[in-house]
Parts: sequence; C-alpha cells; structure tokens
Amino acid sequence: MGHWLASFGFVVIGVETNSTNDFDTARGTQLLAALDWLTRSSPVRDRIDASRQSVIGHSMGGGGALHAALNRPSLKTTVGLTPYMPSGTTTNITVPTLMIAGTNDTVVTPSYVTGLYNSLPATTERAYMEFVGADHLFPTRPNNLEMRILIPWLKTFVDSDSRYTQFLCPLMDSSGITGYRNSCPLLPDQPAPTPTITPTPGPTTPTPGPTTPPPNPGTCTATMSPGQVWGDRYNTSVTVTGTNNWTVVVAITPPQRISATWNGNPTWDSSGNIMTIRANGNGNTFGFTTMFNGNSWARPQIRSCTAG
Repeated sequence: MGHWLASFGFVVIGVETNSTNDFDTARGTQLLAALDWLTRSSPVRDRIDASRQSVIGHSMGGGGALHAALNRPSLKTTVGLTPYMPSGTTTNITVPTLMIAGTNDTVVTPSYVTGLYNSLPATTERAYMEFVGADHLFPTRPNNLEMRILIPWLKTFVDSDSRYTQFLCPLMDSSGITGYRNSCPLLPDQPAPTPTITPTPGPTTPTPGPTTPPPNPGTCTATMSPGQVWGDRYNTSVTVTGTNNWTVVVAITPPQRISATWNGNPTWDSSGNIMTIRANGNGNTFGFTTMFNGNSWARPQIRSCTAG
C-alpha cells in the first residue's frame, strides 16, 4: 500500500505497535508520535508539508486512527480499516473520516463499523463502505480495490484536490463494494481567500508622471528527465538553471493528467492540461506524476521557463 500512495506524492511511514496488547488509545498515541518524528526529526523533515497530516489504521490500529483524530483535530483525514474502538466513541470527531469494512469479517463485523460511522457528527465529512467477500485481514494483503478508494480520498482531503471527488461522488467504479454511505459532495478544505483591503483616502497628491514599464522577465532553462513508469502512471523530474526564482509552464496531452507534484507550487488552467509551477524555496528541481489510460501516451512538454 505504501509504495502506491508514495507514487502520488505522499510521504508514507509505517509503524509497528509497542506491544500487540496495546489498546486503541495507545495505538493512537503511537500514530501521532510517528507523525511528530517524521515532520520534526526525520532525515526528510525539510521536504514535508507538516500542515497536511493524516493517519490510517487497521483493526485496533483503526480505532487508534480514530483516537488520533479526536486528539489532533488538525489532521486532514483519518481512515479506519475494519476499525475496533473499545475505549471511546466517534461522536466528537471533526476530522474527515473514512471507514471500510469487509462483508466476511467476523472479527470486526460490518454492523460494528456501521455503528462507529453512524455516531460521527453530521457536520463531519465522512464515508463508509463494505468490500464484498473481504475478511478481517484484507488490509494486510495487496489490494487494488482499497487503493481505488484511498488514493482519491487522500488526494481530496490531504491535498485539497477537488478534482478527485468525482471518483467518490458517486463511486466511479462500485464493483466489489456494497453498503456505500457518504456525506457527498465531500468538500475539501480550501485556502482562505486573501482579504481585500481598501485603503483610507489620504491627502490629495499630484498626479504622477509617466512611469517606466517594468523590465521583461528574465529567462531560464528547464530540463526534463524521465522517471519511473508504472502500469498507469509515470514520474518526471525537471531541473531549472539560471535562477532560484523560477516559473515553469508544462503541457500534457489529454486524456493524461497530472496527479501529484513535489518541490513546487502548481496551478492549472481551466482545461487541466497546462500546469504552471513556481519555485517554493526547496531548490531548483521539481517533479510530478502523470496518469494515463491504455498503452499510448506522450511525455509532457516544457512550454516556458521564466525567471523572477
């Protein structure tokens, strides 16, 4: 699961419990401790956006993920895979919450998980589903169905990428899933708008004379390097030379789409086919993952590189 999520730009850390006898409250504490280490002390801490954190847990660990959401409301989302929560309730969880159960799970039954889901506040973004034929251990095995749900859920709430809600509201592919409930349209957090400040009029001043137009922006060079290719996506890295304050425009060929970026601040045009990415202070190399369908695809193209 981790390598699939990482291919979409997420930094993934997997942790073992201090003891197999730890209860859900201890598991939640361990999950948050792992996040704190990752974002504050780990070798990659300076490459992580510490404001976008989430937790996922299975069984007692799923209950731990729910406790982590109770104790840290700043989490972007929490996911409980057949979650067992004997030490509390979900009635005060405000973090967007996904719960998945298995129809053949006799350890943590779908009715138990449904009870946790139904106790979530009505104002909390949430979703619940059951995987047909899945037993209690389905999250411990390679599971394409699970990835089909987790990736758009995390992209929606961790990355605030509303383009991914179309895969969940309604389910674009419901095969293998039953009992789907949700709070669609599943609205992710969006950055607060910049306030408009109207200056107070001061004394009248003379009309300024002609001004000198600003100089044209400088140029730079962006060199693209192909990266790893998977069955439906591939990575690309770009190195910029000539400036530390760059803006690069990248074009992709439909129906391909960029699903993840790193080391830059991206925006897209209305078509979603043109990405403008700007330096964010993390160096002169950035990258992105491109999704494609079928066996025919074309590498993205650099449209321009501008300095300043």
